Amino acid sequence: AVNILLKNLDTEKREKEFFEKLLSNLAEKYKIVQGIVFVKDKSDNVYKKAGTYAFYSEEEVREFKEEIGISGQVAANRELLNISDLPNKYITVLSGLGSSSPNHLVIFPILFKNKTIGIIEIATFTKINKFNEEVLMNFAEILGELVETFR
Repeated sequence: AVNILLKNLDTEKREKEFFEKLLSNLAEKYKIVQGIVFVKDKSDNVYKKAGTYAFYSEEEVREFKEEIGISGQVAANRELLNISDLPNKYITVLSGLGSSSPNHLVIFPILFKNKTIGIIEIATFTKINKFNEEVLMNFAEILGELVETFR
């Protein structure tokens, strides 16, 4: 399962292209409808947007530090968070056919040497089960080795 997520990921590409391909792989495997990657800036320890997938927001994406907000807590805890039954309109997905709100959000860390160096948030209409949570956490450690090349 992890091999599908690593398909065509090339660290020779620019960072933004790398993360967009990563999110595209996650979309293919888990039917995500929206995603965003944050990477921790070494100079100020702030997590900054590094790539998106089908992302729409009327507001600018907020940067964050560990322990600030849900994503910051995931970064601090180094554990996946799987939230179901999101409030309607918490996340909005737009297409030419209209808009809808996914009701599942998964946030997981990108880990390098047991430290969080990034965060991935993915939204889906279907729940990510326990097995796939484990796959994503295994992937988080493999991914950390690749992401470290950009930092």
